[in-house]
Amino acid sequence: MKVTDVYPQTDYLKASDLLKPVRVKITEAAVKTFTDQKTQEAQRKIVLSFDRATKVFALNKTQAKATALAVGSEDIADWPGRELVLSAAVASNGQPTINVSPVVTAGATEDNPFTA
Repeated sequence: MKVTDVYPQTDYLKASDLLKPVRVKITEAAVKTFTDQKTQEAQRKIVLSFDRATKVFALNKTQAKATALAVGSEDIADWPGRELVLSAAVASNGQPTINVSPVVTAGATEDNPFTA
């Protein structure tokens, strides 16, 4: 029996879905209410949808702040159309997580201190 037989696929993106860093384009940013599994309290999260993606990404607070920084706006209404790089990572508590980074384009070679 496979792990996926016991724990079926979900509609939400997980770190294990990212085999390598991936560049994505945000198509929608919405707020959705979830129930905290430990406290059973309602909590709101930002959920991102991406162009050509089959899963959505429910952001934690750290990922939401990183997304705002990466796209240059804290207003989620500004996020659709912007691009990010998502990659699998390990959080400080040892759990798998998704790292959110801005899309970076290389500058001129003479500006790179790592080239001779």
